[in-house]
This record gives sequence, C-alpha cells and structure tokens, in this order.
Amino acid sequence: MNNFCTICPDGMYLSGTNCVECPENCETCSDEDTCLACEEGFGLQDDLCDICPDGTYVSGDSCLGLFWLGNFDLILNRLS
Repeated sequence: MNNFCTICPDGMYLSGTNCVECPENCETCSDEDTCLACEEGFGLQDDLCDICPDGTYVSGDSCLGLFWLGNFDLILNRLS
C-alpha cells in the first residue's frame, strides 16, 4: 500500500485524490463553492470572486464601499 500526500497548485483544490480547477477568477479555493483568494481585479462576494458592484472598489480580496474622506483625490485614485 502506497501512502502519499497530494498537494494541489494554486488555482486547484483537492477533491478525493484529484486536483480540480477552482471556480472562475479564484486564485486559491477550498472547494468548488469557496474561493479563499481572488485573481487581481476581483473581490470576494458570497465566497466567490467577481467584479465588485458599482459604488465599491477592490481592496485585497474584498469589495469595499466608497465613503467621503474629505480628500477627493484619494477616492479618484481608488477608482483608477
């Protein structure tokens, strides 16, 4: 009997003894329904990676809402 550990590369998760591709736009995931990190430009929404909705921006792997900081240039930089 051979005992070995399977380690899947980024973009894949272990399902049984096979490495399976993560959902679209996920950099890493734990299963077919749960992204842990998103590809650049995408944010986590309901455990999957997607484009952030209007009125939000990507920060790390999250979609954050815009709010007034008294510095309009800072908000414009976040949008570009």
